[in-house]
Parts: sequence; C-alpha cells; structure tokens
Amino acid sequence: MDPFPEPSDLDCLDAARVALEASSVAPGDVASLELRWQAICESGPCGTPEPTTAQVILRYTDGHAAGVTIHRDPDGTLATGELMDIPSAVLNTPPPFNAPPVGLAPIENPPPAIASRPPVAFCGTEDAGLAGPFNPIARECFWAAVVNRQPAEFKSTRANAEGRPFVELWRFEGNGPIVVYTSGASGWSKLTCAMLLVPDHERLFDHTDCDQREVS
Repeated sequence: MDPFPEPSDLDCLDAARVALEASSVAPGDVASLELRWQAICESGPCGTPEPTTAQVILRYTDGHAAGVTIHRDPDGTLATGELMDIPSAVLNTPPPFNAPPVGLAPIENPPPAIASRPPVAFCGTEDAGLAGPFNPIARECFWAAVVNRQPAEFKSTRANAEGRPFVELWRFEGNGPIVVYTSGASGWSKLTCAMLLVPDHERLFDHTDCDQREVS
C-alpha cells in the first residue's frame, strides 16, 4: 500500500473485496492486491490523491496487472470504475529478496499453534519499544519476501504506552494475507492483516485493517 492521505475514508480490506468483485476473476488467479492513493495509468502515475478515492492494483499469477478505481460516495457506499490493464513497466519493480537461512524466531512459552509453525526464511529480530529504534535490515528482508511472494518471518519486541513489553511475530506464508501473532496479558492473538507502507525509512511498514482472533 502507498502512504495514505490523512484522513483516509477507505478501508483496505473493503476496497480489496469490491475490486475482486469488479474484476470477476477467481481469487486463485490473483497473486497480490495493492491499494494505492496515487493512481497508476498506462503511462505511469496519474491524477491527484484524494481521501475518498483509491486504486486497487491486481497482480495476476500469470504476470500481468490491472487496476480498478474505488470511490466512497457520500452515503458510504463503495463504487468502482472500469478494470484497466496496466503495463508492468510502469509499476514499481519489487526489491530483490535475498533469502536468509530458514529458521524460527525464538518465542518464550508459545502456544501450540505458534510452536508448531513450519520454519521459513528468518529475517531477524528487533527490540523496538514504543517507537523504535527499528531494525531496517530485518524489515527490508520481510518486505522483500512479501512483495516477491516468498515465505518469511521476523520478530519485533515492542512496548505499550505504559512500558509493558509485548511481542509481534510477523509471518508470511508466500500467499494470502500477512499474519501477526501478538502476545498480551491474557495470551496470544492472531491478527490477519493488510500491510501498510509508512513514510519512515527504518520502520517501513505497519499492519492495518486486521481481523483478530485468540490463539491457543
């Protein structure tokens, strides 16, 4: 996702849902979805970003891409424009993913659902507290894995406003959404999320529009 205008009236998951409906393709034919506030046309970036309008880029498993405009009307409904083929040459080239060794982030007393996860490319760890410092190398590794659709994970130890530490274990299985396992006073939760790019060269991204469930 692009860094977004503040405030934004569009929810990433809602926009992705209506884009898939408008495209009339089987979900298995789509490799990834990107929500952009700076629209992309056949010749490159076009238009002016607005809080109520965005573009969903559908990247298909066969390599081609298309875009559909999403607009939130004053009554709250989402409207879509026509699906438009977009040459891959005008889209950002994904950064290369130099896969690190396969492994698992160390997790103290994980629940069975986390302990039984299979090893994937392990991008590393960070101790970021409330607001950093972040580990840009680990984050760049994970981001590259996601955009190249390669399995990977990394671990971020954070702290809330009261200084209480918690863990975010980021996982990507090579397809589907981002998963972030988070520890808390009452146990672990599984967040199924979209990934949000942020204008911070160290932090790089955050999670957004997450579905949260308890993990046992």
